[in-house]
Amino acid sequence: MARFDVEEMKKLWGDGLSVNAISEQPGMPSVYLTRKTLTDQGLTLERRDPPRSNKKEVDEDEFRLLCETKTQKELIEHYGVTQKVISRICKDLKISPANRFDFNGCSPSKAQLQEDVSVMTMLQLTEKYGVGEKRIKSWLKSHDLKYKNKHGGSSFFDSEVFAKLSDPEWLRPEYEDKSSVAIGKDLGVDPSTVCNWLKKHGIDATWVKYRSGETLESQLADFVESLGVETIRNSRKIIPPKELDVYVPVVNVAFEFNGLYWHVEDMVGRSYHRDKTDACGEVGVQLIQVWEDDWLNRRPQVECMIRAKLGLVSGRVFARKCLVVQPDKGSVKEFLDENHIQGSVGLSFCMGLEFEGELVAVCGFRKRSEGVWELSRYASSLSVVGGFSRLVKAAEGLCGSGVFVSFADRGVSDGGLYSGNGWVLDAVLGPDYKYVSGGVREHKFNFRKGRFETDSELLFDPELSESELALLNGLTRVWDSGKLRFVKQF
Repeated sequence: MARFDVEEMKKLWGDGLSVNAISEQPGMPSVYLTRKTLTDQGLTLERRDPPRSNKKEVDEDEFRLLCETKTQKELIEHYGVTQKVISRICKDLKISPANRFDFNGCSPSKAQLQEDVSVMTMLQLTEKYGVGEKRIKSWLKSHDLKYKNKHGGSSFFDSEVFAKLSDPEWLRPEYEDKSSVAIGKDLGVDPSTVCNWLKKHGIDATWVKYRSGETLESQLADFVESLGVETIRNSRKIIPPKELDVYVPVVNVAFEFNGLYWHVEDMVGRSYHRDKTDACGEVGVQLIQVWEDDWLNRRPQVECMIRAKLGLVSGRVFARKCLVVQPDKGSVKEFLDENHIQGSVGLSFCMGLEFEGELVAVCGFRKRSEGVWELSRYASSLSVVGGFSRLVKAAEGLCGSGVFVSFADRGVSDGGLYSGNGWVLDAVLGPDYKYVSGGVREHKFNFRKGRFETDSELLFDPELSESELALLNGLTRVWDSGKLRFVKQF
């Protein structure tokens, strides 16, 4: 379910506001998510902001003078051109604005930053630029600058805060009564800084005590418990010393809540989720990883998946009593959006099962090359015994001969559906990443370098790589648990 009022968004669009203007209204999401939501609602979007010129017609002396006081954003507004034009002018003239980008999540110039870090503490820097400690550090790294901590530690804050955090006798009792989020708020530092000091002092800093998604995690645990199964919360006995958020011993299934702040690459690295999945697998436990954006935006589908993993799906029918059909695209899209955790996707063809005139299962394929088809989606609205195998056989009859390939997301699947139906495990693939944008995970292909260059809503510098551009635009990366690739010859 959306965390903003879709009807209010549609009303603002009907009132004549542009996508940019709507996104600036209180309670509205980013420009990208606003545009996507309006499009998903069936609205045709036309440009309502005045177009910017792509011509480079500026007075060089005036431009040099303005660069001494104006940010790049202010120059864009002043000349009525795109960011790309300003970047090229700066490059041609070998100059840059005094603060090359504004401070709302973007990088200041190297000269400005170098001057500030020579006289300011990290806390003062974060207050000036209105960003967090991690963002300041990323700017320093991108400009190849080093900050020498005046207190000799690895974090940047005033001497009083440093004295408290570096004193285990002060920090230990504080942590017994408060979470690291509360301690960080009291001291004016990031919770991860508190956790780093806890670890330095040998104090066990558990994820649950400082996770920003703590309430959402509790919602997940409450839901599992509401299903009437025995649950164990925050156990460290299954895969010590790692913690499992929710464990259901009767079926050896565990659930992990992945918040989009604490589970980004900067916090947990690239292999955290895979390593935890592997550790569970070694003791015979299947770990299901629930991501924050799925829980918030596709909660009914997540809850259905949880019921299925616990064997609590309501309704059951045998595939042999169903009719094999080829449903139309509209029916497939509606069915997948309602019953698959990832929703619908572009497909070459689909096979479906109907029971008493109602679609109860869908299997969708995409053609990858001659004779090779990818099974991209399988979903059912209830327990369809033998449904997967019957739909695959129907697809084989349609395709004649060739190879089916499919990928099981290790975050939610152990591949049992495939191996139990004659598919062969072809490869175990490592973790892959997505970008976090507007509070949701987006495929990395949505943010290739060309996107940054052509999308006027994104900052672009031709000299930066894709990952550097992502950092420049405030995009963070989250890594999954990897995938299992299965194949089936037919």
